[in-house]
Amino acid sequence: MHCGHGESREGSSRVIAERLLEEFGPCDDKRVLDFGSGDGYLSRYLLSEVGQVVGTDSSQEMVDKYNANADNQGLSREEMWATVCSDVGETLEDIGLFDYVVSSIVFHHVENIEATTRVLVNKMKEGGWLAVVDLEKVDTPANQEVQLSKPSVAHQHGIKPDELVTAFKNAGLKHVQYVKLFPIKLWWRDNVDDTEITRSRSDGQLLYMVKRNLMLVKGQKQSV
Repeated sequence: MHCGHGESREGSSRVIAERLLEEFGPCDDKRVLDFGSGDGYLSRYLLSEVGQVVGTDSSQEMVDKYNANADNQGLSREEMWATVCSDVGETLEDIGLFDYVVSSIVFHHVENIEATTRVLVNKMKEGGWLAVVDLEKVDTPANQEVQLSKPSVAHQHGIKPDELVTAFKNAGLKHVQYVKLFPIKLWWRDNVDDTEITRSRSDGQLLYMVKRNLMLVKGQKQSV
């Protein structure tokens, strides 16, 4: 996701949260880790049905907004708070274990998916679930190749389902499942869909409206 949602972030976060809660079932007393939480849209929707949500993000600015939003809603630290995650392994050491770890449209920014998955699994309680929603990568036919801009994210146009499923299994998760979700509109710097729908950023960068499918991959940490 190069440049942002073409649809409302709030709206897409609500739909994603609803689907995750369907997958989880009753969880009003559970702890949830929101990896790559941004300013907290997904966390706020999840909080309505869980006991506590802890957000992590690499951006101090986003973490500050997350915590300010929680404060403005009168939420305590026992309900919802976030911490900066500049180094995944070190940052997550002191925040306890979680019943669920979730991530929404973030993993395609992660350079080493397998290593990050293992770290997140280590933050899960036995029997807990990891659930990742992200862009499903589709191979571009050779006769439709386009000149792509310099990649700004690790996995430029999403992740192949098999890659994410393999990372989950290699991290020791069981009952790993891939589910195709729904399409989402995004603004990208590359016209991979040959679209005529465009907009310009404030810096003059031309963006193109594209549509990509979201996928969900989930897996459970087994009891030892």
